[in-house]
Amino acid sequence: MTRSTGLRKSTRLGGQGQIRDLLRFTWGWLSHVGRSWALTLLGLLTLERILNGGLRAPNPPELFSLIPVTALTIAAGWKLLKYHVDGSVVARRMSELADLGTGTLILAFALTEMTGGPTSLLYPLIYAVLAFWVSFSPRRLAWALVLGAAALEVMIGAMLPRPSGWSLVVSHLSFLALFALLFALFMRGHVAKQNTQFRVQLEEQLETISREAQDFRLTSALSLDSRDLSSEELVRRRRVGSIQAIHDTLYQLLGFAELALEPHTVAVFWATSSSDSLQLRELRSDSDYVSGRRIGVGEGLLGAVVKKAEPIVLSDMRAGHPGIVYYDRPTPVKHFVGIPLLDAGVCRGVLVADRVIERSFDDKDVALLTEIALQTMRVVEVERLFSELDREKYQKERFYQASRDFNSALNIEDVGRVAVEAAKRVSGLEFAAIAVSSEEDDMMKVVAALNNDEAQAKELLGRVFDGRQGLVGASIKARHPLPHGSAMTRQQHVFEASIDLALKTVKVFPLIWGDFAVGALVVGSAQERNIALGTFDMVSVIGDHAATAIANAQMYERMEMLATTDGLTAMTNHRTFQERFDELIKASDRYGRQVTLVLCDIDHFKSINDTYGHPVGDIVLKRVAQILKSSSRETDVVARYGGEEFAILMDETDGQGALQIAERVRQNIMSEVFHSEQGPFQCTMSLGVATYPNDGKKKELVIVAADEALYHAKRSGRNQSVRAGTFKS
Repeated sequence: MTRSTGLRKSTRLGGQGQIRDLLRFTWGWLSHVGRSWALTLLGLLTLERILNGGLRAPNPPELFSLIPVTALTIAAGWKLLKYHVDGSVVARRMSELADLGTGTLILAFALTEMTGGPTSLLYPLIYAVLAFWVSFSPRRLAWALVLGAAALEVMIGAMLPRPSGWSLVVSHLSFLALFALLFALFMRGHVAKQNTQFRVQLEEQLETISREAQDFRLTSALSLDSRDLSSEELVRRRRVGSIQAIHDTLYQLLGFAELALEPHTVAVFWATSSSDSLQLRELRSDSDYVSGRRIGVGEGLLGAVVKKAEPIVLSDMRAGHPGIVYYDRPTPVKHFVGIPLLDAGVCRGVLVADRVIERSFDDKDVALLTEIALQTMRVVEVERLFSELDREKYQKERFYQASRDFNSALNIEDVGRVAVEAAKRVSGLEFAAIAVSSEEDDMMKVVAALNNDEAQAKELLGRVFDGRQGLVGASIKARHPLPHGSAMTRQQHVFEASIDLALKTVKVFPLIWGDFAVGALVVGSAQERNIALGTFDMVSVIGDHAATAIANAQMYERMEMLATTDGLTAMTNHRTFQERFDELIKASDRYGRQVTLVLCDIDHFKSINDTYGHPVGDIVLKRVAQILKSSSRETDVVARYGGEEFAILMDETDGQGALQIAERVRQNIMSEVFHSEQGPFQCTMSLGVATYPNDGKKKELVIVAADEALYHAKRSGRNQSVRAGTFKS
């Protein structure tokens, strides 16, 4: 029996494994050198051909001489294109710039040799290449290339005969030095001047941001990025982020108002920190003369809104009304709405909207502006809350990162993703999920979930459950995090009994916004772990952020729906329908597809209103809209066209296919039975079908063709579908 000595045999030098490793290392090193200095290597080969006279015109260069020039041209072009796509050339490493500069300079000399040598008309190309590198490359590289160009000129002059001898070399060297010096002085000086101006503008912008931060009452806060920055930099970054978020959101809110109300101007004026004047903060307007000056809190209609702290609505105003003080020039405003922006009962600003057309603001318009005013204050409140949390939780860097991410989360899914990532990161637990309450019933939906077990998280995502059950339901009902400890008993369920999470540690945070429960944030672990008080507080605050962000996202969705859908039938409204039609027409022109329009009209709808009453007529409209949606395809655009008229847009559908769908719609409506106090009744529908571009080369012509087909259906007895071009006018 042999006993081991515990010593390993040394590997034989030159063994197969070492040879393979040596070859791999050698190949890797050669590949790296080739990638880093490819242009320089090709340039040296090209330079050898230049100095041997292989490229000198008028003799045609040999194929052997053209190979390195061609390869250098392709390589330089490829690298320049790559740099153009990836970013600026001046942002590259010094070695990459040196390689590119050397290659392009030698290529310029090669092109001059191929087109006549030192007397070539392309010789100024060398000056242009040098001018570029002197202007935009680092100083050491620039002067190295200038010296290199001078050396090349001397070498070519020494090895190849020139008509004028050394006098031409001296002339070229003088021009090289002159071009380099002039571009170094003027271009670099211009860049330095631009940088100085930019710094001045930046300082002015930062000063403006500082003033706005005081006006919005944003407290000094800490950075979301690093604890190693100076206190001034921390405050500046927080202010920039907050002000930018407020302006971006205000601009979007005013965009919704612009879409829904079609005003001449809609703007937000905010009180300055001294509270003695109002300053324009954001606007959307057809006018170029909205004033940027400070407006006293007692001036005009803006001052009246601030004083009353109530909405003011004026109609049929005379031209040049003295209360319109926010234009620099007289503007014929005829209708005005001013909504106060209230903060804890104090008016902090005014949301204004006006029109110059003969259309006054109705109650619905005022209600929408009031909602936008509330949303505006919520935006400012959220930014104030972020600032307070930044100051109080400075040492929790990751928590601040999550807080900033909520600013860019404009829909519920994004809010959920940000919330669960932050909660999981801050708590150190492996599970986090967020469920959002439905606005119509007691059901809730899991919109985001993270778990170390990715399959379980994916399975949980999108699950809908009864929001009154489990720890989630109990926590929302109690308005308090549950369970009171962190251990979860076997009999308890987080969401409902059908959702098994196998968690031993869990904490459910109700997401409360105002008086409403918008959802719940859940963190947990499959192991028994304690949740520290500080962690509990941070996750709780993340939940508060999520609640506000979810409420904001829901508000965005509601405002978008108000701007794009019909209030009675919840269908696409006429304006949005026209926009979608334009988009489909453009896609049809681009891809050669057909787009078919079906115009639908309920037969004798006036008689239904007269016989059964307008409430029953509204029920008929709603039900017909539902039938139209269910009878059409998911890709079709179904809209209320006006009154009892509806429209269907069918992409990639010819007239015959659309006619079949129209017939299905007509039969489904004809078979529907409606009920009223006078008894049951039925209604019918007439439909007209027209296709772009067959029945019209423009959108307007297609609409006319569909309308004529619909009219023919009405005139021919109603309750039928008629295709354009199949009847005589």
